[in-house]
Amino acid sequence: MNVAMGAAFIDLDHFLAAKTWDPHKAIHAPHRGIFHCTGLLSIVTAALYPVRPHWSLLLLVAFIPHHVRDGVRRGIYLCPPDIHTPPIPKWVARIFLPVFPWVMHHCKSYFSGKDFMKIGLNMDDYVKV
Repeated sequence: MNVAMGAAFIDLDHFLAAKTWDPHKAIHAPHRGIFHCTGLLSIVTAALYPVRPHWSLLLLVAFIPHHVRDGVRRGIYLCPPDIHTPPIPKWVARIFLPVFPWVMHHCKSYFSGKDFMKIGLNMDDYVKV
């Protein structure tokens, strides 16, 4: 649930970028908001990881798939002022989106020293938010 809320939270910056609460204007804003900046996300995640590793992983799982989905149409927004990659091919996104949570799960298991899949524990019991 926290990941879904985080992924939905990202889209609030459409309204901030458009400077209006009109959904049509927010969707068609000329530039992207700050929460779509993958460069900033990387810096925040790297800074947060030593202090709150679970929160940093939560940010990654919430934001990165959202950025990839948006990147299919407009490319990945790296950082202000409007530095973008070329659009991501749809086939790359279709492979990445289901694989990414699985990879993050195994990274979490590896770094924590616990294999949650093998011992039958719910990973949410160990994530402190």
